[in-house]
Amino acid sequence: MSHFEKILIPFLDKNMYKIDFTSSAGFVDAYEDDEDSPNDNRNIYLMYDMKKHNLYTQSRATRFELSSNLLKSYTKIIDNKPYLIYCFHVKQKYKKFFDGIINLTHDEKISILQFWGSYDDSVKFALANPAIQFTGGKSIPAEDYIEQTKGITIQKAV
Repeated sequence: MSHFEKILIPFLDKNMYKIDFTSSAGFVDAYEDDEDSPNDNRNIYLMYDMKKHNLYTQSRATRFELSSNLLKSYTKIIDNKPYLIYCFHVKQKYKKFFDGIINLTHDEKISILQFWGSYDDSVKFALANPAIQFTGGKSIPAEDYIEQTKGITIQKAV
């Protein structure tokens, strides 16, 4: 996960926790775009491994699905693995972060620090720089092409 996503995540929803962004909770990565949904811009996509099932994944799924900032959730098959994607709305106040330069207020820096903790490199990066410049976001890889006829898979691209 890049510094950009780590700076933005604490502002997505008040019911998100640091544990939601660990491999124990099935977290894979965060993205700014989805190649398969090019019209959804200035949102954050969170990717989770669907094969992980435990108390962390159940808690996260319940909280995320009830979030008023969740735009949509869907499944993608990438390299023959199923992933659950959550697309979160970025509040208007924070959409400016996508413009490339972030000037964090004192309160925003405190929120990032409280969310991630003081030992995180992204927190140190955010606290040490009065203005942060980001260029180019990363996109979720395209979904595997699967051709189906009457619900039966007849061709799969790998």
